[in-house]
Amino acid sequence: MKRKIALAFLLLVMGAIGYLGFSIYEELEQKQRVKERISQLPSFSLATLGGKTIHSEKNSGQIPVIITYFNTECEYCRAEINSMKGHQALQEKAHIYLVSNEPLEKLEAFSSSFGLDSLSAIQILRDTQGEVKELFGVKGVPNTFVYDEDRKLLKNFKGETKAEVLYGSVR
Repeated sequence: MKRKIALAFLLLVMGAIGYLGFSIYEELEQKQRVKERISQLPSFSLATLGGKTIHSEKNSGQIPVIITYFNTECEYCRAEINSMKGHQALQEKAHIYLVSNEPLEKLEAFSSSFGLDSLSAIQILRDTQGEVKELFGVKGVPNTFVYDEDRKLLKNFKGETKAEVLYGSVR
């Protein structure tokens, strides 16, 4: 009887180790697929708060693009956005897109309270279906992607990033 229990326990442990190993392998494969997918600015279309559609492929050959996936309640996101808002040179150097999957009313209130609705260089885009979140493999916020004028990924920042660092990435 003890042998059967020991064998069952051994099989259970081996099964758990096998499952864990497979899960880790799948996660690494997913990260690699995302890394390859975002190495060049992927094609996507999102609506601004005003309803205008922004197409990512229209930025090719113009100026760098900064995409920050954020949440209006996230203090780190707020600090990063406030830093970008106050950095005029960054706004002149790059298109800045703030992307969120939150409701329109919440994003409009956020834009107004932060004074973003008066800035043409910073636009809030609505990812209503979470497509861009999935496309870029966003797991947490803020998550910022910096692309050069040729649409090549220069840097992916996870967590709060100061505007000076972003500006240094696009020069």
